[in-house]
Formats: sequence, structure tokens, C-alpha cells
Amino acid sequence: MVTTVDLAWAAGFLEGEGSFRFSQRDTGRPHGTPTVTAAQKDPESLKRLHTLFSGNVPTPYIARVNRKECRVYQWRIYGERAVGVMYALYPWMSGYRKAQIRAAISGWRGAPGQNKPRLKCRRGHDTSTPELRAKPTKRQRHGQCLECRKLYARA
Repeated sequence: MVTTVDLAWAAGFLEGEGSFRFSQRDTGRPHGTPTVTAAQKDPESLKRLHTLFSGNVPTPYIARVNRKECRVYQWRIYGERAVGVMYALYPWMSGYRKAQIRAAISGWRGAPGQNKPRLKCRRGHDTSTPELRAKPTKRQRHGQCLECRKLYARA
């Protein structure tokens, strides 16, 4: 269980060594994911973050620091879990980091498909209310549009 002391430690660590952002793909479309990252030469603090919040296990990569190559470890957490970390640490963060967190969360909320039901199926039929969506079958994860189901039944 994560304690208040653990959250305060993580906030202090990520205040100095972390990054809070909404990572967008290079396509220019408004898709992306909220991300919390931290990098260090020593993996111990990153392993503690992993223990507290999960995310990626700190893995090394070679980076140039002061014109020398050295091994750097990086911890990352993405998506809804990253948003949870941002909300949990927000009270302890500085104004600058709070602004980063607000920007990341607002980018995530504004991206299509994030916490919003689909209003149209991929063929353009209205699915804005549950009455217009069929219940999923055993093989489907999501309900199908009723209009599409009727078309399939006729075929």
C-alpha cells in the first residue's frame, strides 16, 4: 500500500528528475497518451517508483552526458495509470510542474476516444445512446451498431 510519505517522496523526486507530458504521435492528429518519465544513472530510485506505481521496469540505455557516453536508466508510466500518478502527486508539486500536469491531463481529455463514448460507428451510423448499440456477442469486446447488425443479418 502506498503511504502519504511514499507519495511525498515520489513528488519530491519527480519534481527534480521527472517529466509530466502528453505525448503526441508524429502524425499531427490529436492522438496521444499522458506520460510520466524519470531518468537517472543509478536505478535504485527508479526501482522504488516502479514498486510504488508500476510502469516500465527501469532499463538502461546509452546516453551522452558532458561529452561522455554513460548508462542511463529510465522509468515510464503511460495512459490512465500516468493520470492517476499525476493526480496523486499534484498537491506536492511546484507551480511549474502543476502546469505540466494540467496540460498533460487536458491534452488527454481533449484527445479523441479518451473517456468518451463513440457517437458514430465506423460506417457513420448514430450510436450516441445505448438503445442504438447492440450488446456484444461472445466473440466481440464491444457492442455493435444496431444498423450494422441489421445489415449483417440480411446478408
